Amino acid sequence: MQEKVKLKRDFLLEIILMQIPNAENYLWKILWLDAVGEKTFEEKYLLELSEYINQQQSGYPITLEALKLLGSAWDDIIDIVIVGDETASNLKRYETDDEMFLNCRYTIMFFDSSFWEVVSKDITCVKKLKELGSVKTSPDEMSIG
Repeated sequence: MQEKVKLKRDFLLEIILMQIPNAENYLWKILWLDAVGEKTFEEKYLLELSEYINQQQSGYPITLEALKLLGSAWDDIIDIVIVGDETASNLKRYETDDEMFLNCRYTIMFFDSSFWEVVSKDITCVKKLKELGSVKTSPDEMSIG
């Protein structure tokens, strides 16, 4: 069973990642990125990096530390989909979000410059995030499957 939480726009990616126990022990991929900024990240401007990531069939592998740095590199984030799991074969694009949620231990998404959503099998992590700044209040909006 997965849990999900919706977080305010001004939540920092680094704060989300800090709530994941032993996050450094997971493998991470960015499946989609739409961000802008004048800084470079991994020797690419964010627009170039976004285009590169979005063309990758199986996503863009990234370390936890690099994810934290990326979170401070953008001036504006429009959309991002990040997945984390112990098993590399689970880190890929899926036909549906539900399939992705079932297979990946962590899914971190930012939607349309509006809000973060974190879906995870790690109920403790989701509880911590809810305490820090959930924008959803209805219990049926919090659980999946």
